[in-house]
Amino acid sequence: MPTLNEARETFKLSNIAEGKAEKTVSSYDDRIIQFAKVMGVNTPITSIATNEIRQYLAERRKRLSKATVEKKRCSQSTSFLFPVKLRQRPV
Repeated sequence: MPTLNEARETFKLSNIAEGKAEKTVSSYDDRIIQFAKVMGVNTPITSIATNEIRQYLAERRKRLSKATVEKKRCSQSTSFLFPVKLRQRPV
C-alpha cells in the first residue's frame, strides 16, 4: 500500500486528470500535506487507524470552524479511499 505522500501525489494527479479546478486541487493537496506532517509522510495509509484520524480532526476542530473541519475530513477520506479503489481496478 502506498505511503501518505505517494497517495497524495496519486490523488493530486487524478484530480487534475478529472478536470477539477486548480484551487480545489491545491486545497485538497494542502489539507493532505498538513495531515501527513502530523502522521508522517512515509506512513503507509493502511497503518492509519480511524481513531487517529478522529483525534487529528478533534484537535483541528478546537481551532477551526465546523465547516472547515468537515472539508478536511472529506478530502482526507477521499484520499485514503482513492489508492484502494485504484488497486481494485483491472489494469
